[in-house]
Amino acid sequence: MQVINVFPLILLGAVVGACISLLVVRRKAARTSLLPAFAESGSKVQRSRATPTWGALTLEAPLFHEALQGQVTRAQGTQQHVSLLLLELDHFQHLHALFEPAAVEGGLQQLQAALEACLQPSDRFFWLGGKQFAAIITTRGQDEALALAARQAARKASQVIDIKGEKLRLSVSIGVYPSQDSHESPEQMLAYARQALTQAKRQGEGYYHVFEAARHPHVKQRFALYNRLNSALLQGELRVYYQPQVALSSRRISGLEALVRWQHPEKGLIPPDHFIPLAEETGLIVPIGEWVIRAVCKQLRVWQRSGAAPLSVAVNVSTRQLIDPALVEVVRQSLASNNLKAHCLELELTESLAMHNLEEAANILQQLQALGVASVIDDFGTGYATLSYLRDLPVTKLKIDRSFVQDINHDHQAAVLVKSVIDLAHSLDLQVVAEGVESEAQCEKLHELGCVYTQGYLFGRPLPAAELNIPRKKIRERPHRAFSTI
Repeated sequence: MQVINVFPLILLGAVVGACISLLVVRRKAARTSLLPAFAESGSKVQRSRATPTWGALTLEAPLFHEALQGQVTRAQGTQQHVSLLLLELDHFQHLHALFEPAAVEGGLQQLQAALEACLQPSDRFFWLGGKQFAAIITTRGQDEALALAARQAARKASQVIDIKGEKLRLSVSIGVYPSQDSHESPEQMLAYARQALTQAKRQGEGYYHVFEAARHPHVKQRFALYNRLNSALLQGELRVYYQPQVALSSRRISGLEALVRWQHPEKGLIPPDHFIPLAEETGLIVPIGEWVIRAVCKQLRVWQRSGAAPLSVAVNVSTRQLIDPALVEVVRQSLASNNLKAHCLELELTESLAMHNLEEAANILQQLQALGVASVIDDFGTGYATLSYLRDLPVTKLKIDRSFVQDINHDHQAAVLVKSVIDLAHSLDLQVVAEGVESEAQCEKLHELGCVYTQGYLFGRPLPAAELNIPRKKIRERPHRAFSTI
């Protein structure tokens, strides 16, 4: 069936900031492609501190986690099956852009009331915060009961809701996990539902996807890795390695970048690209990132006490960290507990990360700037074409991506681009670091182009703190007392 929809919202009264598109609604015998659902916590919709995802549910939505665990426990040894629907509202940011928070909450309450009428006593809906929702469905069958629940919810959700006189309809992407084993943990179920949700979102807005174990053999492997990584964080298996940043003119260390590694007891040192993407996806990146900040500050204090020259260390922050208000307090406490000045610490964020959450990033970075902590744009030139964010964000340094540096000696256009970035940064009073420097020829070219600082294997690979040759403070000799005759 084809229907006229509005991207991202259908406004039957008036269209504000939306464009019309044609959507195709799929019909299947026992399923529906649209299943809007909103959550309850207690008797009314509540607003959470942050938007949690399945990796952070145990921290941000304990009521939901406890309810899921309880339902799974009660279903063991019975013919009941506990299934999970993980829902994400499509284009939620546009809804908030059009209406004030209180009005949005009123709209969610309208949908919640409609959905409550079609739920079985054993079914429970939860709002996880922001744009994410979950439904715990207890049945004696499998697909048939889930399809019935979907059809009933879709019928109720198809009713037009009213927000401040505007009539609108919403859509959600849904990951469905039909329970296959009564001994599955809530964490496993959430992992599988999240995988299904990811597949649904790839199809477009308003779609659902049912998890099938045979189609996703890698998910169990990833879940095992998630559990192992969580244990690694708790058991102290993570390490911080440091790569020097060098001043081209003196070839002396001007700063360091902190990089996390996993020292696996059996597999040895695991590089970050093998576990950081999973940590990002599951939410573990937040506690890992906080641990790195604290570990770096402790190490800076050790160096200072040993008479090392003043250095700044850059720590990478993720999307989840950057929109977490707790980040500022973690930084503040880490600096204070180690008696460090704020300029000792820098926070690095990628260009695409900054643009993806520009308002949230600007707010957090401004608070960090007020503390005296500098912000650095990493991988500059690989993200967005617009440069307006350099005006909006309080950054102090740009790092030129290695993809530009590696070709500067034999690619004229690459050299011109690097020169343009250097000139732009200097005109804005920003420092520049060229990444990925591996040869003296690249150093000479960068010096010729006006670059002051570099980083790369030519000057050192990432090493643990104990193996770094940190420069010492220069000891000023007391001048000899001059004698004069009168």
